[in-house]
Amino acid sequence: MKEIVNPKFFLTMFDPVRFKLVEYMYDGEERSINEIAKDFPQDRSVISRHLEQLYAQKIVTKEKRSKYTFYALDCEYVTQQFEKASRILRDLMDSHTLE
Repeated sequence: MKEIVNPKFFLTMFDPVRFKLVEYMYDGEERSINEIAKDFPQDRSVISRHLEQLYAQKIVTKEKRSKYTFYALDCEYVTQQFEKASRILRDLMDSHTLE
């Protein structure tokens, strides 16, 4: 199952701070790191590291413009990952109950 479902995606997504970031960005709008960080109690550098972890798992996109970096939640990708995991889990459970 590890080969089919990406556990790093879910571990990254459900870290408490990162999950709050995902909730904050659920509308898919682009925001600069400064804009995001001002709404969180953590230091800007901490928020930046969390955003980079989300970016590494493709949960957010980022775009550098001049000296600013903008992040946006990739709503389509996140939804696809949950749907994929749900389908796999359903198939596994169905095959297990048939035995």
